[in-house]
Amino acid sequence: MIHSSFRSLCYACSCLALMLTSADAQVGLKLSNSATNSPAVVIKNNQSLVPTTGVTVEAWMTFDETNTSNFSTLLRHTVGQTNIGSTPTYNIRVESPAVNRRLTFKLRTASGIKSATYNFAPGELKKWTHVAGTYDGTMVRIFINGVEKAKTPQSGFIADQGGDLTIGSGGRKNNTETWNGEIDEVRLWPYARTQAEIQSTMNLALAGVPGVVSTWSLNFTPKDGSGNNDGTDYNKPTYAPNTLRLTSASFGSTVFGTATAGCTGTPWIGASGLPKAGTSGFAVMCVNNTSSTNLPKGVGFLWLGIAKLPASVPVLGIKLWVNIAGPGFLLPVTRDKNGLARVDLPIPSAIPPNAALYSQMFFLQSGCSALLSATEGLAITTQ
Repeated sequence: MIHSSFRSLCYACSCLALMLTSADAQVGLKLSNSATNSPAVVIKNNQSLVPTTGVTVEAWMTFDETNTSNFSTLLRHTVGQTNIGSTPTYNIRVESPAVNRRLTFKLRTASGIKSATYNFAPGELKKWTHVAGTYDGTMVRIFINGVEKAKTPQSGFIADQGGDLTIGSGGRKNNTETWNGEIDEVRLWPYARTQAEIQSTMNLALAGVPGVVSTWSLNFTPKDGSGNNDGTDYNKPTYAPNTLRLTSASFGSTVFGTATAGCTGTPWIGASGLPKAGTSGFAVMCVNNTSSTNLPKGVGFLWLGIAKLPASVPVLGIKLWVNIAGPGFLLPVTRDKNGLARVDLPIPSAIPPNAALYSQMFFLQSGCSALLSATEGLAITTQ
């Protein structure tokens, strides 16, 4: 039913231009475990790096297992400090490269740390490879080049160990956890993405992704191109052009207006993938970026239509940004036990490209002085 309504709505949409161009040569980190002082990019810890609603961390990389240590680390939340042990929140690293050749995604909750592991062939990772690790509150998964390779049951909220997120190294004690290869296009999403969603964007160079997402393109800079998690260079990591070729593209979804906060914080709207005709990898998402002790409750609604308002209209204490008087439809929204709201919108192949849609989520708040909270608006342009 959603498919037919969505198709009819999109045929009525006005057109916007969405340009795709071939990317120039990429730039990223180039690291070696023969370097001194564990050069890396460091992102200061905050709630958005350890979301209650799950996580996806992903990157493009090359890796040379020749003469490497047992723990070459692509990224790690909470690194080992000099003369101080530490426990990681999550990491992506290679273990036993000379023996078992395991690429693992590890994640810790109150239940302990669990791993999803991919065993690679000798020399396999010398070529550019996309890796993603996800956690949805029930399962830890690892994806290689957009395909799920392993999964392990896990439960509970991600356990923040209090340290920073580091790209390119897993420790400060010595260089044994420094990555031995190249790293590019690192991203962190505050929810588990599906295989189709990962595939929809893995070959794109992205910035400006809404919904409390961070993207580190590593183009001679540690800055976050989508969120507020700018990194800093630690011990002068090397940035260099590389042979990775991605497509420069608009993400296809942008926010407009401002959100109306509720008793459990501010709801942020976003999209899980590229709104491309014929893909199942698209959903409208909402996270609150709040602590696990203050998760949002209550049901809500998603409006999806073909028009937005020139300015917000106050309705029942929230700012309305979409034109509900025009064509569109209202879909129910339920937050899961971790506070994540997700509305899957598979896009039929018959939908024309460049169709403009506008959405906004609203939530009823039980036990709150305000009846409703609301996200910003989200403009979606199909491809």
